[in-house]
Amino acid sequence: MKSSPGNFGARWNTPEAVPDGVVLRTPAEYPLSEEDMPEALRANLEAYRKEHPGQRVTFLKYARFVDGDPRVVVDDGTDPPPDAELLTLSQTVTVTAVDTLRVVTDLFVLRRE
Repeated sequence: MKSSPGNFGARWNTPEAVPDGVVLRTPAEYPLSEEDMPEALRANLEAYRKEHPGQRVTFLKYARFVDGDPRVVVDDGTDPPPDAELLTLSQTVTVTAVDTLRVVTDLFVLRRE
């Protein structure tokens, strides 16, 4: 069963627990910012900011999934913020052909302040 990026850091609390092929970092080791987002997500964040002027956002977590499996996770092991403060932005890119299926999802978790 797959889990959300809200608890990967807690689940993988030792280096030995991190599955092969997964890069796990904390936000202190890999600070997240708007520049880390794909262009389409940056545009959506900008649109959100126009609809919510004066509201600050703080980047908390990030995960990249390839074919449903985590590959890169930036997580401090804490739960996501409460619903009233939660903002997520994600993008999924899919490649399909008769002999190919690849799905890559980038997910950012932010706090609205």
